[in-house]
Amino acid sequence: VVTVGELVNGSIASGFGTINNGASTITTTGAVATGALTVSDDFTVATGQASFDVSGVENFITASPLTINGNPAADYGLSLVSYANNAWAIGASFYKTRNAAPGSHTIVADNDNLGILDFYGSNGTAYERAARMIVEVDGTPGTSADMPGRFIFMTSPDGSASVAEALRIDSSQNATFAGTLHAAGQISVPQSTRIEL
Repeated sequence: VVTVGELVNGSIASGFGTINNGASTITTTGAVATGALTVSDDFTVATGQASFDVSGVENFITASPLTINGNPAADYGLSLVSYANNAWAIGASFYKTRNAAPGSHTIVADNDNLGILDFYGSNGTAYERAARMIVEVDGTPGTSADMPGRFIFMTSPDGSASVAEALRIDSSQNATFAGTLHAAGQISVPQSTRIEL
């Protein structure tokens, strides 16, 4: 399917039947708007040829992880740009509910993961995880603006294939270091702060 204008008003599935990735290519020099575009396999935006604009899209749902491939010497893997004459910048948000239906709510529980960021490097044959950042529920959530959380930073020790906790910041703002704290300069400690050695 090739279009030089806008692809609008309806879904591709309703107008053309099922389009199998690999067997067909959808090319447009206009905009994709007002309707649904469902892809059951890879969805590719070629470098330097197109952009993927999701302005006004409330839900972008994928059945498998969304992968962005690029050359970091020339490309940006993911850019979040804010165009606004104010003091705010664009942000990235992670949401978690125990309800399996998109858009529905079921309260999360203590120790539930709310978001995970993993960092991998190739060892020549496979990707190995070097570090991980996790945000978890740190206590019992309430139904009225109460979501206690903790931040966990993990790193993979040399010679290990597993990440280990390096730093934990809990919902009481207590920071626990697993290793040695090295300071190049001064460390300022408020009078009300307790240091355990």
